[in-house]
Amino acid sequence: MRYLRPAISLLCLFVFVLTGFAQDTPAGKKFAESFWKAVTDGKAYAAKSSLEAVKRREPNFDASKMEKALADMNSNREAEKVSAKNDFNSKNEAGKILGQLFERNLQADSFTKEAAVTNSIAENNKLSEKIFSLNRALIQSELDSTLRRVKSALSVNDRENTKLLTRINESLDGKTSEFMYYELLLRQSYWDNARKIFPDESDITAAYNSLSESIKSLGTPDQRNAKATKNLTAKIDAERLPKAAVRDAKLEKWFKDVFTDTSAMRNKNYTFLKAVILAPDYNIKRHPITGIVVGRARGAVIAFKDQDGKCKHGLYAISQEYVGGAFSGGTLSMDFDHQEMRCENINK
Repeated sequence: MRYLRPAISLLCLFVFVLTGFAQDTPAGKKFAESFWKAVTDGKAYAAKSSLEAVKRREPNFDASKMEKALADMNSNREAEKVSAKNDFNSKNEAGKILGQLFERNLQADSFTKEAAVTNSIAENNKLSEKIFSLNRALIQSELDSTLRRVKSALSVNDRENTKLLTRINESLDGKTSEFMYYELLLRQSYWDNARKIFPDESDITAAYNSLSESIKSLGTPDQRNAKATKNLTAKIDAERLPKAAVRDAKLEKWFKDVFTDTSAMRNKNYTFLKAVILAPDYNIKRHPITGIVVGRARGAVIAFKDQDGKCKHGLYAISQEYVGGAFSGGTLSMDFDHQEMRCENINK
């Protein structure tokens, strides 16, 4: 047995030397150098090929460090792909959110409900919070283009706000006043989100503050409704019939008869009060090609009392066709914009 152990030791030494020799062969060095260069250059496929060549040609080569390097390289590349995809998604999401916030419709109409406005403002605030959660440096290009759009909106902001405020203050009914007020709230939300996302832009902050003060000055819904009622009362008190272009008792009676007959036919319980002729002569209608006279019309403002006992006036016209060398018939146009006035002011 004492002779066997030296033999085994010599065998192990031979294998160790053989392994080291294999790793130091020109082929092993060549493929190892190619591998590390490929790793340095970020060429995963080339690195993989070099590693496989080393392992195939030098079975005893210790490739553990190379295998780890390649695995780390592939892992990093996958992480970069995921990061790039996340960055792309973030930029895409930012573009959509900013579009929703600053390219939306700010108008309201008579069908707009307060709850819908409140919900819209709450949703816009949530969208802003999403922008704050994103990497600002990553979405800077989206922010820059949005800022240019918002700055452009500043140029018409004061004019639009002033128009709405004037219409609210001059409104004749609470409902109309209120939906215009809702529109102001939507505009306030727009500038509120703009100032939060672009806090360094003093002109945007100023626009928000100015609009907020204007909205505050309009008061409560009851106060706005009371003002509208006061405006309507003042308008009715001030309403007068226009001056007549010509006085013609026969023509005025014609308007009375046609108005009375037409109202009855349309089931309108109107009582004729007065007709004011608006032009000294008829408006002649001609055929657009031949120029032949085909009819004529005469306009007048007619004052009447409606079924509720309120006095009103409206703009009407009687049209006649030209047939057989004479004007005949008489069709009264409809007026859907009747103006209320005090009955005692009919003849003033």
